[in-house]
Amino acid sequence: MAVALVKRRNAARGLGWRALREPSGSAFAALRPLEIQAVFPSDRVLQKHFLMALIINELPGQDTSIGLTLAHKDDLMPHCLIFLTLFLFAMPSLAEDIDMKAFAQRYFQAAVNTQAPDATEADIEAYLSLLTDDVGHTHLPWFNDDSRVPEGKAQMREGMMFYLAAHSHYQAELLNVFTFNQSAIAIRYRHSAKGVRPDTKEPVAYEEVVMELLELENGKVAVIRKNHE
Repeated sequence: MAVALVKRRNAARGLGWRALREPSGSAFAALRPLEIQAVFPSDRVLQKHFLMALIINELPGQDTSIGLTLAHKDDLMPHCLIFLTLFLFAMPSLAEDIDMKAFAQRYFQAAVNTQAPDATEADIEAYLSLLTDDVGHTHLPWFNDDSRVPEGKAQMREGMMFYLAAHSHYQAELLNVFTFNQSAIAIRYRHSAKGVRPDTKEPVAYEEVVMELLELENGKVAVIRKNHE
């Protein structure tokens, strides 16, 4: 029993926190031997209650409000041990709540740095570090596909490197910041620029007000929606 329990514990732990929060087909297949269906909530209070229920063995046979269904109620304690171990290993890696206002300022400054006449590749990487790898991006009216794809960040890197140091002048002013719990930030700013397009060598000059809606996931920007006034 002990050996089997360790094997099942290790199998569950190996799925990783993300796989359990957003179970894929392979995740469910791996969970099937444990006779457990995971539907985890994101609310930390529910997670705490879930842990306490496991510890004191008061979980009902089925309660989707805390995201757990047991195929066999009589076999509760082995599953309690498995999931208690899993949560204890996963909890230190959970993203803590971030200061949304501070994050907005940091994001804005990082974006401004990439547009400066003396911008470097390091400035671009500093900005990209705030984004998820599969970040989605829209820039209306020119680009309206906000699909999140595995190469999202790589595509943004390629586009930003193409225009790197193309400005002879750039100035930006942050006008407004709006935050929405831990899920989204909207920043409104005015910026102006002069420069030369790298491909056509045509002169470029503009001044405009922009609104960016940033959708966050685990403390990073997962979707960028950019609009002009």
